[in-house]
Amino acid sequence: MIKFLELLVFRLRPVILMTLAPITLVALYACFMASAAPDPTRLLPMEHPYVQAWQKHGEPMPMGRLILMLEAREGTIWTDGFLRKLKLLADEIASLPNIRPHSVRSLWSPDIRYLEATSESISPRPLLELPEKAKTAMPDKTLAALPSHAAQAGWRGLLVSTDDRVALVTAEIAGPQIPGAQADGLRVLRAALSPEFLVRFTDGETRLSVLLPDITPPVLRPLADQNFLWFAGALLLALVLMPVITTSFGPGLLAGASIIIAVIWSQGAMRLAFFPADLYALTASFAVYALAGTHAIRVTLAYRQARAQGMTPEMAAREAFRAVLPSALLIGIITFLAFATLYLVPVALIRRVAEGAALGSLLALLACLVLLPLLLSYLPGSHAATPSRFSAFIGQLMLKLGKVARPRRAIPVLLLALPLFVVAAYYAGQRPLGDGGFVSLQGEENEDGNELLATAFPYALNDLTLILAGPSRTCIAYPLMKYLEDMSYTLRNTPGIRQVRSLPEAVKRSAAGWNENNPRWEVLPRNRETLGQAVSTTPGLTHLMNADCTKYQFRLYLRDRSAPTIATAMAAIESYVTSHPSKDITIEAITGALALKAARNDTLMSAEPAIMAWFSIVLMAVLVLVWRDWRIAAICLLPLLLCSAFGLGFMGAVHQPLTMPLLPVMALALTVGIGLILPPAMAIREHQNEGRNITDSCRLALEETGMGVLAGALLPVLTALVWLGAENAFLRDLGGVFALIFGLEIILVLVFMPALATVLELVFPGRPSPMRTKMT
Repeated sequence: MIKFLELLVFRLRPVILMTLAPITLVALYACFMASAAPDPTRLLPMEHPYVQAWQKHGEPMPMGRLILMLEAREGTIWTDGFLRKLKLLADEIASLPNIRPHSVRSLWSPDIRYLEATSESISPRPLLELPEKAKTAMPDKTLAALPSHAAQAGWRGLLVSTDDRVALVTAEIAGPQIPGAQADGLRVLRAALSPEFLVRFTDGETRLSVLLPDITPPVLRPLADQNFLWFAGALLLALVLMPVITTSFGPGLLAGASIIIAVIWSQGAMRLAFFPADLYALTASFAVYALAGTHAIRVTLAYRQARAQGMTPEMAAREAFRAVLPSALLIGIITFLAFATLYLVPVALIRRVAEGAALGSLLALLACLVLLPLLLSYLPGSHAATPSRFSAFIGQLMLKLGKVARPRRAIPVLLLALPLFVVAAYYAGQRPLGDGGFVSLQGEENEDGNELLATAFPYALNDLTLILAGPSRTCIAYPLMKYLEDMSYTLRNTPGIRQVRSLPEAVKRSAAGWNENNPRWEVLPRNRETLGQAVSTTPGLTHLMNADCTKYQFRLYLRDRSAPTIATAMAAIESYVTSHPSKDITIEAITGALALKAARNDTLMSAEPAIMAWFSIVLMAVLVLVWRDWRIAAICLLPLLLCSAFGLGFMGAVHQPLTMPLLPVMALALTVGIGLILPPAMAIREHQNEGRNITDSCRLALEETGMGVLAGALLPVLTALVWLGAENAFLRDLGGVFALIFGLEIILVLVFMPALATVLELVFPGRPSPMRTKMT
C-alpha cells in the first residue's frame, strides 16, 4: 500500500503541484476576506437553562449600557449646583444617538421615589423635584433630608455612592439584539461622547467618568493590526528556525514553507466555511502550525539522512515519504479524533475550533507528507547533506538520556514523578474558575473608572435576577407574600449576598410608612386590604412585579463576581426551593449577567474532565487496536496526562483562571503532543519486536527519533515565547500555555517515557504481538 502511494504521488508530481498552486492562492485570498461581525453569544453554552432563560426573556446583552459617574470633588452630592448638573447630564444623555431615552436612570428619574408620611397617609414622592420657580435654589431643609430619603428608598450603593460623593447615570444602548448592530451603535455613541461634551461636566467642582460597554470580548476581536503582525511573525519565524533546527538550508526552508502553506490552507478553509477571523481562531491555527511542524521536521530529517547515504534528491524524497507516512497517518487519525472530542463542549466557539483543528490536521498531513516531499525531490543534487556539529551534539545527548532506561535509574525517575504529580494536582485544584464577567468595561476619560465603580457602587453590577411566578393577585395574599419574604430573608443572610431587593422587603417599608415609620411595624400586614394598601404605595413597584401581579423579581447583589460566590448564591436558591416546596410559587428563570457567568462556570467544570476522558479513550482505543498491546498506549498516554497535570498545576500556582477561551488550549496542546510522543514509543516497540531488551530498545529509539522530538517541540515553544510580548492578554496567555506544555513534553518524552517503558516491562513482562505493519 505504501509503495503504491509512493508511485502514485511521485509519478503525478507535476499534476499535484499544478493543482495545489491555485488552491493555495485561493486559500490565501480567503484569509483576507471580510469577516462576519463578532458574536459574543458564541462564548455561551446555549443549551444551559440559564442561557435559555436569558434568551426567553429577551434581555439586552449583559452590561450593554452606558455608565456615567459624576463625582463631587469636595463635599457631597447633596448641593443644589451638583444636582442641577446631574439633571442636565441625564437629559443630555437621553438625547444622544443610540440611547433608549426611557432607559436613562438617575436620581432625577420619575420612578426613583421615597415614601413621604403625613398625619393622614403616606404617598410615594419623587426623590428629586425642581422648585416651582426653576431658577430658585433648592431649600436647605430639602437638601438636608435627601440623604435619609435616598437611604430609605434603598438607592445608596445603586445610584448614590456609599460615601455620598458620586452619583450614577445609566442608559441602555439602542439597537437590535445583534452584536454587530450593537457594535455599530457603540461606535456612533463613542463619537457623540466627544471631549467637548465631557469637559462641560468636568471642572473644579465635579469630575465625570464615562464607562462604555465592551460588548466584544478581546478574544473575539478581529485578527488585525498588531495582532495580525504577531501572527504573521510567528509564521515567518518558521522560515528562519527550520533551516537552523534541521541544520540544512534548502530542505529546512522548504519545510518552513510547507508549514506556512498548511496554516494558509487551514485558515482559508475556515474562512470559506464562514469561520470569523478573530483571535480565537489562533488556537486552531497554532495547533495546525505545531502539528505541521512535527511532520515537516521528521520528513526533512529523513530526507537528510537519505542524502547522507548518497541518494539522489528524488530517491531521498521517496525514502522520506515511505519512512514517515505510516506513523504520520496514524498520528493524523488519532489527532483528528482527539480534536473532535472538543465537539463535546456545548459552546459554539469551541465547536468551531474543534472543526477547524480537525480539518487542519488533515491539511497538515497533505502539506507535509505530500507537498514537502515533492518539493524536496526538485532540489539540486549538489546540496548533499553532511553531518553537523549540532546533529552530533544531539546524538550525544540522546545517548546520555538513553541511560534513563536502565532499571536502577528508571525506578527513581518514576518515584520522583509521583510527588511532583501530587503537588501539581493540588495546585490544579486551586485554579480560579471563570473570568471577571461576560464583558469588560473600559474607562474613556478616567483610567480608574472601573475601580471607582466597584468601590462606590457595590450593588451596581454584581446582580443576579431571580424571576418567580405565582397565581393572580399573589401580592395581596399574605401566605404567598410570607413565602416570598422568608425566601428573601434566607437569601439575604447567605454568605456572599450583600443585599436582596424584593417585593416583600419594599412592601414592609411601605407598611411602616403608614404607621409613622415605626420600625416595629415594618412587617407584612396580614389583613388583605391593609396589605393591598401597602403594595399600592410601594415605590418602584414596576421593577418588582408585573402588572397583573403574577411574576416577581428578586434582585440579588453579590459580594463579587467570583465563581465560589456565584455558586453559593445558586446553591442557596436551589436549597431553599427544595427544602420549602410551594405548589403556588415557582422559579421561572434565573437570569442576568451573573447567571450567564454561572452557566459558563458549570460548563467549564463539566467539560474539562469530559475532554480529558474522551482524549484518553480515543488514544488508548486506537493504539490498542493497531498494536494489540496496551503497554504502548500506556507509555504514550501517561506522559501526556502527567504533562496536563503539571500544566494545570502551574496555572493554579500563578492563579491563571480557567476561562472559556482557554478551555480547549490545553487539549489542543496535548493532542499535538501525540505527534511528538508516538514516534519514539513506536520505535521502542519495534526494536522489542526485533528481540532487543527494553534498555537497548529505548536507547536506539531515542537515537533515531530524539532529534525529531526535540526539534518538533522547539519550534512551537520558540514561537509561543514570542507571543509573550504581545499587548493582547489572550495572545499572551495562549503563548504562555503553549510554551509551558510543549516545554514539559520535551522532558516527559525524552526522560519520563523511557523510564516508564522500562518499569512497565519489569512489572508486566512479555513480548508484544507482531505489528500488522512495520512503522518507524
